[in-house]
Amino acid sequence: MARKAMIEQLGIYDNIHRNLVNRLLHAVGIPVIMFSVLSAAALIHLPSAGIFGYFLNLGMVLVVFGAAIIGRYDPVSGIALGVFSTVLTVFGVGVANAIGNLAALASFVGLFIAGWIIQFAGHAIERAGPAFGSRPLNLLLGPVSVLNDVLPLVRPAPWRNPN
Repeated sequence: MARKAMIEQLGIYDNIHRNLVNRLLHAVGIPVIMFSVLSAAALIHLPSAGIFGYFLNLGMVLVVFGAAIIGRYDPVSGIALGVFSTVLTVFGVGVANAIGNLAALASFVGLFIAGWIIQFAGHAIERAGPAFGSRPLNLLLGPVSVLNDVLPLVRPAPWRNPN
């Protein structure tokens, strides 16, 4: 039942993203946006003790929240999104540790803007606006769709010929 629901949700998302160039631009823009948001959020540390001190930040809270929402539709996709998001977040924490929080934040903001420029360029090519305003779930389905295009979790990539 859950897998069927995820396939249905991705089908709705895929109908808005049919153009191959748009999908390729999304494959770049979505991870860039994810990295920038999760990394910037990871700069906000939450009260914790012990080993969780490294991981307990707003970025990881967003990771768990997003993975849980997607996991409700399909556990495999939720886990995949959680793992991918965790890798991005930990990398962002490493960047912040290496160059300092202020320089990292400036970089994350720049990447966020660049990621959205890439996204809107894709939608301009497709001649269709993004649908997250009317359907906020698409903000999480975008990353799941990109993951599915690379590693088919619940459906083959729509641009691949299934025959």
